[in-house]
Amino acid sequence: GTFQNETGQESCKPARKGHYVVSEGAETDTNTTCAPGQYQNETGQTSCKDCSAGTFQNETGQESCKPASEGHHVDDRDRTTEQGCTPGKFQNETGQSSCKNCSAGTFQNETGQESCKPARKGHYVDISSATIDPKCDAGQYQDQTEQTSCKNCSAGTFQNETGEESCKPASE
Repeated sequence: GTFQNETGQESCKPARKGHYVVSEGAETDTNTTCAPGQYQNETGQTSCKDCSAGTFQNETGQESCKPASEGHHVDDRDRTTEQGCTPGKFQNETGQSSCKNCSAGTFQNETGQESCKPARKGHYVDISSATIDPKCDAGQYQDQTEQTSCKNCSAGTFQNETGEESCKPASE
């Protein structure tokens, strides 16, 4: 935890923050910087601390870790970088170790997003973690967003196309 780089001194210097000293008789703490994924926020230490889940450090010799940004997470596998949430998932908070699933009625088709998209009119999403919002089938419609199913055309109406917001009146 200490070193001395000057001759004739009565005491040693504590390792700086972001550094550590393991061996006795060390002349410097510059070769013992904390590696990416680690930090040291105290002086005079013999080792570095690992970044906790939800935080990362991509530089050497640092005093703290960075929280994962929105749309990202940092899990236990790699604390040197943040990972973008995969399609079907999102993260609207910082410093998180996992992403949240999009709920039924919503979807996400991009990586690293802070929210999910509502199913569009003429579409639906009936599962969680969806990456698309499928079109309503012919004979069905959806006139609202963020829905989990389509509506059937009522008697006297029809729809011969997919992904529609309404049904057409049947011709006499």
